[in-house]
Amino acid sequence: MKVKYILSGYIVSILLIIFLIARAFIPAALLLAAFLVERIIRKRKEALSLQFSASIYRNITDRSLIFVPHGFDKHGVRTDINKPIILKEPYTSEDVGAALRKCFGISSNGRYTIKDLNGHPALEAAGYKNGKKFIMDHKMQTVFFQRIEGYEYIAADRAENWRGYVRKNTFTPTLPKKASDTELGEAIHKVFNECK
Repeated sequence: MKVKYILSGYIVSILLIIFLIARAFIPAALLLAAFLVERIIRKRKEALSLQFSASIYRNITDRSLIFVPHGFDKHGVRTDINKPIILKEPYTSEDVGAALRKCFGISSNGRYTIKDLNGHPALEAAGYKNGKKFIMDHKMQTVFFQRIEGYEYIAADRAENWRGYVRKNTFTPTLPKKASDTELGEAIHKVFNECK
């Protein structure tokens, strides 16, 4: 009989200790779980509101296109990713839209490294050493994509003295996020018609 009482006393003591430990850690575990859930929700909202972009250059002579996706460096500054996509004529609007979508895939999936953020991808892809000459020969636009709002196209004019491109705020078409590749490509062609 004494053995039963001793064993049951140990069992009760162990259960009491487990209960006290669990009781002490449950609030901490709940706080940790709440913190993790809040952090996941915040990261998801940031990912949904994050805006991806790409620059597109068109040669004024042969109409070849260079797509340069943008990424973010370690300081959060938007910069070119050295993974350009080049299309030479003949190409369809669908081809152009598919290339743009591929650019956003590179940006949004983070398929780039810090090394990919160095250099001048458009100049290098076109084989230019001189930025002024490149600007003289190419029109440029930027396309932004936000997962909630869709696509926004920004036309750009070449700056005086060929020192870069200047955003043209007078023409900014938008498309919904469910736009087809053909619609994306047609919008790119329309925007280039507005660029100088």
